[in-house]
Amino acid sequence: MFLGAHNFVVRIAQQPTFAIVFLKYLLLPFAGLFGLIANARYHLYKWGVCKRNPSPIPSIVVGNLKAGGTGKSPMVMFFLGYFIKKGYEVSVLSRGYGRKTKGFLEVKTNLSAWDCGDEPFMIKQNFQNVPVFVCEKRVEGLNKIKELYPQVNLVLLDDAFQHFALKADLYVLLTEWSKPFNKDFPLPMGMLREYRFAAKRADLVITTKTPGNLKEKTRGGWPPGAM
Repeated sequence: MFLGAHNFVVRIAQQPTFAIVFLKYLLLPFAGLFGLIANARYHLYKWGVCKRNPSPIPSIVVGNLKAGGTGKSPMVMFFLGYFIKKGYEVSVLSRGYGRKTKGFLEVKTNLSAWDCGDEPFMIKQNFQNVPVFVCEKRVEGLNKIKELYPQVNLVLLDDAFQHFALKADLYVLLTEWSKPFNKDFPLPMGMLREYRFAAKRADLVITTKTPGNLKEKTRGGWPPGAM
């Protein structure tokens, strides 16, 4: 039931027609409430009401503010290739969204996407020698990775920007060239999981899905008019 409602508001947020735009503005109070709750949840961890745990292994979070794809998994695979070439023993940890299993699970090549989720499955198929794991509780997952693979000295976390129980070492935020987060609104009016200013938590912001015909000077900047 929850997933059905979530998919409904996502479909509304993606429609460009006048009627839908009008409906979006009717949803503005709900978007404000959604963002307020998300912001309050973050501050419960920031102020110590809820416990934040430092990562037991050096870690990089690759995430976004948008509910939907911004190219996180391809970026994780890019980082994988980069750090492997630099000599790091890298692992990947994901929530495993959409999988039929629960808890901590190492992704093996003989598993299906139903077992571990589409993104971890894709990453494992492309990097078969890299230990890939799924776990809803990222801190628990990191501790088990350290126990099973003590040689791992870097973990890439796919889609953990809103996982406040973990305090990672570096936060990378992705945003699409054509749909930057600072031109969007929280759900259900828009597609954001949090208010725009949550991007300030990121150490690095990367623009994805840029057109291939951009001039080099433009490619290195933000989409025109976005800032």
